[in-house]
Amino acid sequence: MAARAQTVIRVRRIGVLSNSAEEDAEAAKRLAALKLRLQELGWIEGKNLQIEVRFGHNDGERIRRTATELIEVAPDRTVRLGRIEIPKQNFLTPQSNTSASR
Repeated sequence: MAARAQTVIRVRRIGVLSNSAEEDAEAAKRLAALKLRLQELGWIEGKNLQIEVRFGHNDGERIRRTATELIEVAPDRTVRLGRIEIPKQNFLTPQSNTSASR
């Protein structure tokens, strides 16, 4: 009697950290684009892929907490979604000090 070998599908886990909130339209677009591209590459959520998403709500402390949570679920890969916005900075340089004193 021949035994049939069953293929075991290993489900991979991706951790996604977004600095935005769940309600953020731009974050939703980025997450949808990521999922679409993964599907194009053969990674189907619920079949061979599990996606763990955490949102930081643009709060440094919350981002640190959610990043720690994400690491604890031990994803195979992690992805950062979001945009870091740095407000305009005023730097004091020797050149700016010289021109300001004239």
